[in-house]
Amino acid sequence: PHIDTAFCKRKGIKVVTLKNKKKILKKITATPELTLGLIIMITRNIIPASKSVLNGNWSRWSFGGLKMLSSMKLGIVGLGRIGSKLAKYASALNMEISYYDPMVNNKKYRKIMQLKELAKNIDILTIHVPHKQKTENLINDEVLSCMKSNSFLINTSRGEIVDWNAVLKHLKNKKLKGVAMDVFDGEFKEDFKKNFKEHPFLNYAKKNSNVILTPHIGGSTIESWQITEMETIKHVINHLNQKKEK
Repeated sequence: PHIDTAFCKRKGIKVVTLKNKKKILKKITATPELTLGLIIMITRNIIPASKSVLNGNWSRWSFGGLKMLSSMKLGIVGLGRIGSKLAKYASALNMEISYYDPMVNNKKYRKIMQLKELAKNIDILTIHVPHKQKTENLINDEVLSCMKSNSFLINTSRGEIVDWNAVLKHLKNKKLKGVAMDVFDGEFKEDFKKNFKEHPFLNYAKKNSNVILTPHIGGSTIESWQITEMETIKHVINHLNQKKEK
């Protein structure tokens, strides 16, 4: 989203992507790992518990989680590279896993044909789909209204996949017990930083302990950066060598 590919095409500028490099991408596990970490942090109240200790308090009673993960049902929207890795990690924790993905048929997990039906039957909903026109606001008021009370929502894909006003509404009415977002709506737009500080969702997060916001750090490990950057450099060199040969 941060590259004007139409302009590049008109100007004959080669755009390099690792999107279809499955062998390389299989090595990159940073985002599903962060997703699992956010699930644990939001369901177990880790951030408010830690802040309480730093304020000199030593009491567990305000920070009990609702359930163990092994008693919770995980719903995955998008069982591609990242979603399937998360499913594997969650299986090791004995979570019951269902997924919604019209493009995938993985018999290891329970496939739900309708997104609203998935929302009805799980405790935690995680999002792992690309941002396209048809996926914008995929997680909307209609879907969130189907979720059980005290459910959790995790998004490590793209901010545009969710309706932020609807998420805020269901946090306030207690349908959602907690939300963890590693992405934000419009984060790739030029004026994002200017408007971000005034965003209603950010203001809610400042005043409430049941929201975790991180600045799109899903793939942010030095190791994963090195792997992807070296592979990108190889592609650039190969392209330049091909042009030279011509």
